[in-house]
Amino acid sequence: MKGLLRLAALLLLLSGLNFHRISAQEAPGQLPLLTPEEQKDPEMVKAVLVTLVGKKRPDLALPYMEAFLAMGKKNGATPGELMWIYLNMADGQRLLGREEEALTSILGAVALGRTFGDLNTREYQDFLFAVGNNLFETGHPAEAEPLFLELLRADTLYDRKERELAICVNLYTWYGNNGWYQKLRPVLETMIPWLAPVSTPEQQAGHYHTLGILYSLEGAYDKAEKNLLKASGLYREVPGQEKPADRVTLDLAMIYMKMGDPDRALRIAEEVRRSPSWSGDSLTESLLLSITAVHAIHQGNYLQAKSQYTRLLETAPRGGIHELDYASDLGTMGTIHWHLREYDRAGEMYRRAIGIYRETRDTTWGQFANLKGNLGLVYLRTGSFREAAAWAASAVASYAALHREDHPDCLTHRINRTFGLEGAGEITEAITESLVNNEALRKLVEKNILYWSENEMEAFLSGYASRFFDYHHAIWFRNREQEPSLAGRMYDNQLFLKGILLQSALRLQQAVAAGTDTTLTRLAVEEKGVRTVLEELLAQPPTQRKQDPALLQNREDRLRKQIKERVNQLREGGNPSFGMLTTAETSFREIREALGKGEAAIEFVSFKNSDPWHESDTTWYCALLLRKEDPWPLVRFLTTGDRLEQLLALHPDELYFAENSELATLVWKPLEKELQGITTLYYSPSGLLHRVSFAALPTGPGKVLSDQYKLVNLSSTRNLIRRKKPGEATSGMVLGGINYNSSSGGNSDSGRNAGEDLPPSAPGMNSSSGEAGIPFQTGPGTKSNASAGEKGYEADLRSLRGSAWDFLPGTQEEATRVSRLLGNHQLPVTLLMGSDATEERFKALGGASPALIHLASHGFSLPPPDRESSSGEHIRLTAQEVIATAGIPLMRSGLLLAGANQAWVGGSRSPGREDGILTAWEISHLDLSATELAVLSACQTGLGEIRGNEGVYGLQRALFMAGAQSMVVSLWEVPDLETMELMDHFYTHLVRGSNPETAFLNAQNELKELYRDQPSLWAGFVFIR
Repeated sequence: MKGLLRLAALLLLLSGLNFHRISAQEAPGQLPLLTPEEQKDPEMVKAVLVTLVGKKRPDLALPYMEAFLAMGKKNGATPGELMWIYLNMADGQRLLGREEEALTSILGAVALGRTFGDLNTREYQDFLFAVGNNLFETGHPAEAEPLFLELLRADTLYDRKERELAICVNLYTWYGNNGWYQKLRPVLETMIPWLAPVSTPEQQAGHYHTLGILYSLEGAYDKAEKNLLKASGLYREVPGQEKPADRVTLDLAMIYMKMGDPDRALRIAEEVRRSPSWSGDSLTESLLLSITAVHAIHQGNYLQAKSQYTRLLETAPRGGIHELDYASDLGTMGTIHWHLREYDRAGEMYRRAIGIYRETRDTTWGQFANLKGNLGLVYLRTGSFREAAAWAASAVASYAALHREDHPDCLTHRINRTFGLEGAGEITEAITESLVNNEALRKLVEKNILYWSENEMEAFLSGYASRFFDYHHAIWFRNREQEPSLAGRMYDNQLFLKGILLQSALRLQQAVAAGTDTTLTRLAVEEKGVRTVLEELLAQPPTQRKQDPALLQNREDRLRKQIKERVNQLREGGNPSFGMLTTAETSFREIREALGKGEAAIEFVSFKNSDPWHESDTTWYCALLLRKEDPWPLVRFLTTGDRLEQLLALHPDELYFAENSELATLVWKPLEKELQGITTLYYSPSGLLHRVSFAALPTGPGKVLSDQYKLVNLSSTRNLIRRKKPGEATSGMVLGGINYNSSSGGNSDSGRNAGEDLPPSAPGMNSSSGEAGIPFQTGPGTKSNASAGEKGYEADLRSLRGSAWDFLPGTQEEATRVSRLLGNHQLPVTLLMGSDATEERFKALGGASPALIHLASHGFSLPPPDRESSSGEHIRLTAQEVIATAGIPLMRSGLLLAGANQAWVGGSRSPGREDGILTAWEISHLDLSATELAVLSACQTGLGEIRGNEGVYGLQRALFMAGAQSMVVSLWEVPDLETMELMDHFYTHLVRGSNPETAFLNAQNELKELYRDQPSLWAGFVFIR
């Protein structure tokens, strides 16, 4: 009772004091308001400090709070009370100028709060928010940062809008002032939705522009593109904002440059320069010049790039933030010197640039890491391998510190480190680094394929990724004897890479078809509409087009990416209808397990054979042979691409002549002794080997490879573990005897069932010269053995100009016999001949396509228009010229249907009608998923532009993209009569119960016995699945 009375008296005394007139320095003693005995009583000390704090004098309460805490557990305080005391201690210490002690007290309060605080309660969030703001406002942002980030991680943030925006504004300011751009991006991304309602379109555009640049610095180019497109759209909605819109577009062009599509980047940049809003100020001029110069580097025009960058460095602004841009330009100039083999100058440029970054103490940029790695390349090329490896390792460490180990540039430096280690003789470490980097590269491909369009991925794979996989394969090939398991890694890479874009596109189509999501359906319909317009546009001569096809292609790309993004969202949301867009990982071990007795598999691989001493342009061809009993595949070098090019220029009868065995010696002899006891060979070609008829390779006097083995051509040996039993054909469509001068009309329901009377050849048509097609680079109705490289581009156009397609009487008889043979065995067949075999009828197949399609006609496959000649001299802008100059590879291969000559020769077509020229590009957008087998009985239907691991971009790819399971296509000019014989034998075996593959091999062997000395007559067709 006495203690309580004393406490009450003390509180009464304290309530009457004027604390504003008392200073902490004037208070006598440690605890002047308490007797020595009372100073030992926690309740008395607590009562005084609570009262003093309540009177807003934490400075006077400070000694009492310190004494209370010194009592430890004896004070009986709860964690909440102790936290309150720490915070008030900090206030008192601040009033006395003791800032360091105040910070310690606040951090003590935070530590206590975390012992019992629940992040999802308002009380704890109030505490974190108040303390974080206090720390930030008093000059301690580093201590405030973890509290703010903890709040942002809350599942339920109370007063989310106000608090999230306040936190992000604080962090954005701090990060921006310090140049911590890797931290800046997520904060800005969080801010943007809250700022949108109170921002003008110009301000919103600025936010998205900055976000796009930040994503670009991270190497997330798909997200950078998305935000830059938003920024450009917002700017262009506001009159007078064309100049910043142009700047955004140039930044977008640079994104495409980094994504490995320099042509697209340059095209966009030149469009900006030609736009009426082009200002030509120093900033945009500098960026445009940079894009032009980097494009020149990609094209190997290093002297042009050197000239442009010399101008750029002379006019570039210096100082402040511009100093880092100048350092970046110095680095690019160093790269130009490196390509010109001016290594001393390259090293000088890199060192100057590195010095600028170090002087500004801004070494957190990826560009700083790149400069160090590039300096390592100088040491690599000058033979200082240990220094090269050290600089590359430093670059990799910088990226690791930025948590950006998956950035493409980081992977570049890891490869260069591998070369440095290999050159220094550290083989084991070099192999380990290469294997780690290879896995990282595969993950990057899988990541990009989820969001990038097919065009962007094709550019990425054929450029950046292909080059890097080549590096790994070259390293592994050189060191295969020391580490035999490397052959397994090479095989696994082939399984991963071959047809990866094709498989992804098919999976995307399946996801769209299977889903019931309204957003996905809307995007798919919109994409189809854009593609329809684009298809119409591409069929027109360039001078007659009312809009730029590139704009529509960009629009289609963006829609395709939105579809991918939506599919990924649905998959991540747990919707079972949407699977991964990438294929399941496959190992050579699975292929080995799938092999039966007497079977072997061969994956052919081609790569540029670079090493630590030089960058090679020579393509090496190797075979990866896998047998049932082998722990690892066997690797055998075959030949080079240059030698294959020379040999494939020969006529088939000369190339496969028994006494001219060079091709067989090169591509088969190295494997021969390893194939004892093998009767069935599954093989998947690569590169130029797609143009080789393996069945016709001579193996001895009067003998060819198909005499010894059953040869099965696969788009990838991956298909061995996904063997699909051929379905029983339930319907068929046969086209042949086509009238190329006229058609019956797009909506005609004409077409004959097998067995009906057929008309004779259309009057007035010329007889063919005995072949169902045209040579690779010559016009219709001609015959030539010229190879793909013998004639110039102008000659191609001249040979096409004015030529018409002749009627092929052999195809009429072939179509008649095939349809009757199938019809006689109760297979419903639709026969389209003469003017009824229209493009409209073929495109109308849709998802109900027949199980079997047989098309006998003219075919064409034209080379890419990459030779110097496009002088604009298009005297008659006909369809043949439009196709010959098409930039899309699938546009340059196709088949001719009814009425094609009107557009091919005259350059026009009937209004509202198709032109009769069925391109591979058009076929690729059809739904032929119900088609088990497509037989293209025409010239060169298996040819096209060869693009890396994606194989041949021609009719065979188009059919696979459309969903067909297998096909028969031709490798060269196939003769009319012998083709008809082959088809006779093939369908006879087919209707007798053989599966399509066996039926084809049997038919080809039978034809071989008739024309063994003339491979051109029997070996021109291949069966692919």
